[in-house]
Amino acid sequence: MVARMNHPIKNYPVFLAAAAQLAAKFPNLEFLLVGDGPLRPGLETMAKELGLGEKAKFLGERHDIPAVLAGMDITVVTSLSESLSNAILESMAAGVPVVATRVGGNPELIRDGETGLLVPPADVASLVTALERLLLQPSLRAEYGRRARQFASANFRMSQMRDRYVQLFANLLAERGRLQEGVELCGSLRTALSRPVRVDIVAPSSRGIGGQAVQASLLSNYWRNDPDANVRLIPTDPPLPGWMGWIEHVPYLRTIIRMPFYFAALWHGLKDAEIAHIFSASYSSFLLAPLPAWLMARLRGRKTLINYRSGEALDHLRRSRIAVTILRRTDQLVVPSRYLVDVFRNFGLDAQVVPNVVDLDRLRFRLRKPLNPRLMCPRGFEPYYSVDRVVLAFSIVKKAFPQASLSLVGTGSLEGEILALVEGLKLTDVHFTGAVPHAEIGRFYDQADIFINASWLDNMPVSILEAFASGTPVVSTAPEGIRYIVEHERTGLLSAPGDERALAENVVRLLRDPDLGVRLATNAFEESRRYSWEKVRGQWWEVYRRLLSCSSADQDAKQPASPRTNDRG
Repeated sequence: MVARMNHPIKNYPVFLAAAAQLAAKFPNLEFLLVGDGPLRPGLETMAKELGLGEKAKFLGERHDIPAVLAGMDITVVTSLSESLSNAILESMAAGVPVVATRVGGNPELIRDGETGLLVPPADVASLVTALERLLLQPSLRAEYGRRARQFASANFRMSQMRDRYVQLFANLLAERGRLQEGVELCGSLRTALSRPVRVDIVAPSSRGIGGQAVQASLLSNYWRNDPDANVRLIPTDPPLPGWMGWIEHVPYLRTIIRMPFYFAALWHGLKDAEIAHIFSASYSSFLLAPLPAWLMARLRGRKTLINYRSGEALDHLRRSRIAVTILRRTDQLVVPSRYLVDVFRNFGLDAQVVPNVVDLDRLRFRLRKPLNPRLMCPRGFEPYYSVDRVVLAFSIVKKAFPQASLSLVGTGSLEGEILALVEGLKLTDVHFTGAVPHAEIGRFYDQADIFINASWLDNMPVSILEAFASGTPVVSTAPEGIRYIVEHERTGLLSAPGDERALAENVVRLLRDPDLGVRLATNAFEESRRYSWEKVRGQWWEVYRRLLSCSSADQDAKQPASPRTNDRG
C-alpha cells in the first residue's frame, strides 16, 4: 500500500486488518506500507498487536516508487475518499494490478473485473475476498496488470496530458479574442492553433539492424498521430524492385544500384517537408547517405538538421574536410551525448544534445535477487566492440562460477573468429543467438542477469540504456563515450578498454556482492527514465520549433516593409 500516513482518510487500519487474516492463509505473504507521517507509530503498534511481525514492512517515505512497484504483486488502496489516485495510476503504469475502494475517481481508473478489483470502503471481509482471489490466480493478476498498463499508456502519457492542457489554453485564448497572441506563446501552442510541422527523417529503415535504424524507427513511430508534428521516414536503404531482389545480397553492387532510387525518394519526399532531419554516421557512410540528403534539402530550400551519431567522430572529422564543411553549413547539429558535443567543439562546431530514446514498453524491469551468473552481450561482432574480450573475460568468470553462461546477441564480420575463439578455449554455455529484431530484444535482457560490454570505441550505446531499463546490472569497459552515461559504482562497474581480466573481476565482484547489483540496477533504472519518450519528445520538439522560428524570421526579413499609413489623415 502506497499512501501518506498523515490522515485517517487513507484508512490503513482496514489494510492491516485484512493483512492479518491473509497472513494466516498465506505464510509467505509480505505487506509493504510505503509512506510516512504522524500516524505511523500507531500503525506500527497495530501491526504488532495483529501479530504481523516481520511480515509488515514499513518502508517510510520513498523516492524510488517505480523500483518499489517492480517488486510488488498487488497494490491496495483503502481510502475513504479519493479524487484521481496517483498510487493507482503509477501501479497501472507499472503493470501491477490494483484492489481499491469504490470511492471518488477510483472507478474512473479501474474497470472492476477487467483492470483490477473494486470493493466497498471500510469493508475488511470484501477486501480479503478480493485479495485472496488474486493471490490464488497468478494468471489473473498478470492479465489485470497487462490491461491496466495498456489503459494507463493509452490515456495518461505525458504527451497526452500536455496536449489537453494546450487545447484548454487555446480555447481560453480564443474565447478572450487573443488567438494571435497565443500563437507565439510556445511551440506546442503554436501548432495546436495552426498546423503540425512537417519533418522528414532521413535514416536507415527498420530492415537494417543497428542503432541508427532502431532510433529512426522509434522516432517515426512515436511521432505518429502527434498533433505537433507530421513526421515521415525517407529510408537511406530503399527496397529495390522485386526483380532486382538478388542484388540485395551483393554488398557493393547493391549500394551502387540503390543510389538512383534513394536520390529520387529524397527529391520527391523533401518537396513537402519543412525540416530535413538527417541521421549521420561517419567515413564513407557520410558521403553516401547524409551528404546527398543535405544537398537535396538545400536545393529544396528546407531547413537542415544533421543528427550525428558515430563514436568515430574524432577520427572522421580529422580526416574529412568535406564533413566539417557540411556540418558547419548545417542549420542545426544534434548529437546524442555530451561526449560528441565535446568532440565537435574541437572543430569549432556547436551541437545540441538530444539523447537516444529507449522503448520502455518493450522492456520489463526486475531486480535480480539472487543474481545468477547469466551474462549477455548484445553488441555486433565488429572490431571496435571487442566481443573477443568479452569471451576472454567470460573464460575467467567461468573458472570462479562453473555454471556461468554467456549469450552473444548479434552478428557481424568477425562472427567466425569469435566462434573459433570459443571453440579454442573449449568454453561451454556460450550461446550465439544471431541477429535479433529490436521488437524481440526485451526477452534477452529479461533472461540475463548481467550485461557485459568490452568496446574500445563507443558513443551512447542504446544497449546500455536498455540494460538500465531492464534492471540488468552493467559491467563495461570505459571508452570516452560510455563514461558520459555510466557512473562507476553508481549505475554500473567500469574498467579500462582492452583489459579482460579487470572486466571479469567486476563480474565476479557483482556475483559475490548481490546487494551491489541491486543498488546499481535501482540507480540505473532511475537514470533510464531520462531516455523515455516523455522526456526526449520535448527536446526534439524544441529543436524543431527553434528551426521553424528561424525560418519564419528569415522569411519575414525578406519581405518588403509594409507602407506606413498616416494616422493623422
